[in-house]
Order: sequence, then C-alpha cells, then structure tokens
Amino acid sequence: MGSYGEASLVNSMSYLSEAQANLANNLANANTIGYKRSEAIALNSSSRFQGLLEAELPSVQFGKATDWRPGLPEPTNEKFHVSIQGEQFFRVRDEQGNAFYTRRGDLNINSDGFLSTPSGARYLDVNDQPIQVGSVGDLVVAGNGDLRSADPGADSDVVMGTLGMFLPDQQTLESVGSGLYRDTANKLPILDVTSAVQQGSLERSNVEVITELVRMIEIQRSFQSVSKALTSVGRLKSSFNNALNR
Repeated sequence: MGSYGEASLVNSMSYLSEAQANLANNLANANTIGYKRSEAIALNSSSRFQGLLEAELPSVQFGKATDWRPGLPEPTNEKFHVSIQGEQFFRVRDEQGNAFYTRRGDLNINSDGFLSTPSGARYLDVNDQPIQVGSVGDLVVAGNGDLRSADPGADSDVVMGTLGMFLPDQQTLESVGSGLYRDTANKLPILDVTSAVQQGSLERSNVEVITELVRMIEIQRSFQSVSKALTSVGRLKSSFNNALNR
C-alpha cells in the first residue's frame, strides 16, 4: 500500500494533468464562436486516513469550472450573424427534441426553413418554439430579437419570429460540444425580456491565448516538481524499509 504522501502527490499530478488538458482544449477553441473557457479547480473535501491515530487528514479533490464571462463581439457585417449583449443565452432544440443553451449567433436556415445552428439544432422563440422564416435572403434582426425580411416585395412590418433569450442557472450547465450547453437540472427556461442582440457581429471566445500559454508553462513546471517530489518520497520510503530490515 502506498503512503499518504505518495497518494497525495499522485492526486496532485492527476489534477495538473487535468488542468493541462483543459488549457489545451481552451487553446483549440480560441477561435470557436461563443466558446467559454474551462479550468480545473480544487474542491474542499476530507477523508479518513486509516492507521494514523484515526485522525482525519485533509485531502483535495478536483473538478472543472467554466468561465462564463462574455467574449468580445467581433463585427462581421453579416446579416445572419448576431451576438447577445449581456449574459443571456439562446435556446435551441435538436432533431431528437433535446433542448440546449448556446451563445452562438451564426444563424442558418435549414432545408425546412427553420432558423438553425451550423450543426442543425433549431433556434427557439420567446415561447420556446422553433422559428420558421422560410427562404428569406435578407434578414433584419431587431435589438429585441424580432426577425423581419428585407427581401424585395416582403412586408418589412411582419415579424416572422422573435429570438428567445434566456437566463439559465449557469451552475447547472454542462458543455456537450459545438457551443451547446445542457441544463443538468432540467429547469424551466427563464425568458429575459430586457436582453438585446446586435446584428452583424459574433461573440468571440473568452480565451486569452497568451494567458493560457503562460498558465500551461506554469503547470508543466509544477508537474515536473511534483514528479521529482514523488521520486524523492519513494527513495525515502525505500531507505526507511531497508533500515528496518537490517
């Protein structure tokens, strides 16, 4: 059985490996629209150390946290690009009926005329229903999310739908990829009527590449230090055992 010190050092190496993997994932998604960086964090916990006067020694468990700070809006001048001005989320629903939250605003129109994400999930309106706009070519998106057509001959006063913007509990959101987040608590969506969107721009990721690279170097050095400490503990343990067996 390994010593408590060895177990703690191995646990630390596991945390550093997870932290490094998160940083690598952040860097890989630095240019992904609306991506939110994640990081490994320490969680307070305690465990009983058997055999040491039945005393409780502190140990550390690790988890992952998401940085929900909005990314900066990047002007694109594209009619089908929108960014949320605030901390709200759009809601989308896939073909299996699963609903997700997203900050992605690169709108598409699928073959059935529904407003959708690049992966095919349909954007939902203020009533949590899919938005069908048909084959509109020139889209106008108002600040409150109202969708109108500016195509020749179209009635510009007709609202084809309104993008719903919601305020989920960020603590219960879980990333499923492609900029989508699942509500693990399955709570009812809370519409935010004070929210606003900006047409002609997309929200960049909130990843700062230089910061992530510096952090990656720091973690690599920490990993090397812990690895050396683990080797030293192993040698010390071996020396102690040899001394006892003489």
